[in-house]
Amino acid sequence: MDTLYRKMNLENRIDKLSEINLGVEKNIEFIEKNKENVFKLYKVFNGVFIMYSDVNMEESSGIFKYDSDLLLINHCKDGKVEYKRTGGRSNFLNAGEVKVGVKKSLDEELTFPLGRYEGITIIFETNVIDEELSGIVKGFSNRVKNLKEKYCKKSDYYKLSDDKFIEYFFSRMYEVPSKIQDEYFKIKVIEIFLYLETYYINDKNKKEEFISRNQVEKMKLIHDFLIKNISKVYTIEELSEMFNISSTKLKHCFKAVYGEPIFSYMKSYRINHAAQILRTNKMIKIIDVAGMVGYDSPSKFSVAFKKKKGLSPKDYRKKFVKIKVEK
Repeated sequence: MDTLYRKMNLENRIDKLSEINLGVEKNIEFIEKNKENVFKLYKVFNGVFIMYSDVNMEESSGIFKYDSDLLLINHCKDGKVEYKRTGGRSNFLNAGEVKVGVKKSLDEELTFPLGRYEGITIIFETNVIDEELSGIVKGFSNRVKNLKEKYCKKSDYYKLSDDKFIEYFFSRMYEVPSKIQDEYFKIKVIEIFLYLETYYINDKNKKEEFISRNQVEKMKLIHDFLIKNISKVYTIEELSEMFNISSTKLKHCFKAVYGEPIFSYMKSYRINHAAQILRTNKMIKIIDVAGMVGYDSPSKFSVAFKKKKGLSPKDYRKKFVKIKVEK
């Protein structure tokens, strides 16, 4: 396999898997709009890689490129990924979900609707045979092709969610001490491979509705409008009329793109934004902070804030002022 990843925003630099030696971790780091983005690529066996991604941007200015037949296992720990598909459609990978997919000579543009994404991708090159791996997993070369057939016969991916083994498996993959990485990754790659071989496919998991690109873009417009007007509260009916979309379609599409209903999403956003103000500007009165994020009742703001942050707005501000003084 040649090109896996075209580096984002750095003169289209191309990194090749063929340049990576066994047991070696290759880091790709860059700054986009003052936020750090990190990709770590580790070669476990010949033809088998683990990639850790920590993304803090909304859109990639580059693309992921695949020049050979790959089987990918993608896990989203935090944030959300939008996969722009052919025919003007999009589908999504949400936090806690796993996607088993196949790629063959496909350029895929990725965007991150929440402005962040943390995840792990396990990559199998189906046309590369590793002697060590084949010695452990008998007939591995044919079995990885069978696995691809199992999960990607009707589509180019299969999504798993609400699986306790998968949740536990990936929860242990994000903080592995470097001194045991080599052996640990080898064991875990084999473990997830064998689990997926025996996993029972439920056709209900296959039914995922695609969202049209136009609908996605409209949701982003609505999202940006709500953020810019955070001091105001809009009903579904008002937004529906303003953006010429039915209430039902609006609720469905917003949740598909941002992972939560509009009300829940904006409630969390308001409290997080208020927390940022309380941490960084001690001169603004709490009653004014409440109004800035759309609460006309300070008491309701205080209750909502404490429920989300575990402290009242006053105590939350005191905590961070104290930390700054101690520093």
